Amino acid sequence: MRCLIAIWLVSLFTAVPESSAETVVRVGILAFRPPEITRRQWAALPPLLETVLPDTRVELVVLGYPEFDAAARAGRLDFMLTNPEHFVLLRNRYGATALATLVRLEDGRPLVELAGVIFTRADRPDIETLDDLSGKTVAAVAEEALGGYLLGAWELQKRGIEVRYRFTGQPHDHVVSAVLRREVDAGMVRSGVLEAQAAEGKLRLGAGSPLKILNRQPQNEFPQLHSTARVPEFPFAAARHVAPETARAVTRALLAIEPGDVLARQAQIAGFRPPADYTPVELLMLRLRAHPEELKQFTFADVMLRYRQPLTAMASLLLVVVLLAGLLLHSHRRLRTAAADNRRLLAEAQEFALHDALTALSNRRHLEDRLHLALARARRNDQQGALIYLDLDNFKPLNDQYGHALGDKLLCEVARRMREVVRESDTVARLGGDEFVVLAPDLGNDPAEAVEAARVLAEKLRLALAAPYFLIQEGGGQVEHRVTASIGLALFTGDTEPVELMRHADEAMYAAKHGGRDRVVVEATL
Repeated sequence: MRCLIAIWLVSLFTAVPESSAETVVRVGILAFRPPEITRRQWAALPPLLETVLPDTRVELVVLGYPEFDAAARAGRLDFMLTNPEHFVLLRNRYGATALATLVRLEDGRPLVELAGVIFTRADRPDIETLDDLSGKTVAAVAEEALGGYLLGAWELQKRGIEVRYRFTGQPHDHVVSAVLRREVDAGMVRSGVLEAQAAEGKLRLGAGSPLKILNRQPQNEFPQLHSTARVPEFPFAAARHVAPETARAVTRALLAIEPGDVLARQAQIAGFRPPADYTPVELLMLRLRAHPEELKQFTFADVMLRYRQPLTAMASLLLVVVLLAGLLLHSHRRLRTAAADNRRLLAEAQEFALHDALTALSNRRHLEDRLHLALARARRNDQQGALIYLDLDNFKPLNDQYGHALGDKLLCEVARRMREVVRESDTVARLGGDEFVVLAPDLGNDPAEAVEAARVLAEKLRLALAAPYFLIQEGGGQVEHRVTASIGLALFTGDTEPVELMRHADEAMYAAKHGGRDRVVVEATL
């Protein structure tokens, strides 16, 4: 009997509870606001994910940039919610993959983009425009901050405005405090930070505000205060080691969030949508020499750009020794002004060189750049995509009868209709004349589903372009004209060669034209 009792006691105290076998999943959240606010906003995320991940405990880890990078490098994060520029770095360094894009709420309106805000104190009459910041000290969050540095830095750089940056670190609230305490002349934060501080009673906006916004942009399409161009919102990403079934379960849970859910109310979001196209962010990083895959050749021009101020001081000291100091200093100032103008013109020329002058669609060069990015992404994510080649039928008679001016109007209307049909992540390009191309990446990894999605898109384009066109002549009369489109479609994977892809899509288009026009012909997957 004593032996049986002893055995029972040993088994009782050595039994392992079922909960000890549970899996721990860690979600890293970038704290662009104070950590306690960020934790409170996203407190409902772990319970939500635990409902779709059986026997799993989800931990929320709120981090700044240095801690975030260290945790990602050590493999301590399974999922990540961070800014798009930081995501590009994590993707290239550690293989992170975007699952969804955040949709925030502002006064009941869903926001799928973010921007940068450049501001100063309202009592600074010497600073009214961005040009007034030349030579001033500007507070920014960190070199990795998109809204809190990169967007604003590009806005200044393309105007040739040189400033001294002071990085405060996370959260963005530190930048606001530095400006209010007169420690710096101006500051940069991401959109929504000033509105959030106002809602918390920490800052007054509108009449009587202690701050004024520089280069303020219209708020009819984007309701938050902003000074810069807009880019897609934060991506929710999975680490490389996360199992595909786990990533799929988390993605479904995120996309199912509704505005009235507990998480949506606490985080002040509308939910999530499929991953946005972050190519504009990568182009911005390339312009600012911040892209991880750029080959940074440190040239004499880079030395001049980085060390311009100390080199100018040394040159000025030497010029004092010579009799022509005044003339040389005057020439130096003129050269600096000319260099700033040249940089601004170069930035504008680079933008112009990527788009068709008539329709404002992407041109062949821009299409090739986007195609290379799409193929690299398809190879990395095992995705399929499609290239859709369109040639207008019955376009030449309009030019012959009414002239090129009316033909140009029809081409512009064709471009507008195509932009309305395609997805935000697709690229519409005009190759010349009446030939157009649509690049549709990220159609999934199932060939049958990919070809069906591409066919549906091509049919939508065909129907949209077949509707009648009502064109106004120079004299005021109206001309009704109809055109159709012969459409060729070729699928691609990450191993597809760009030249072969264009050739196959072109051949499919000619097959559609020879087959009777106004139809879609599908080439095989390459």
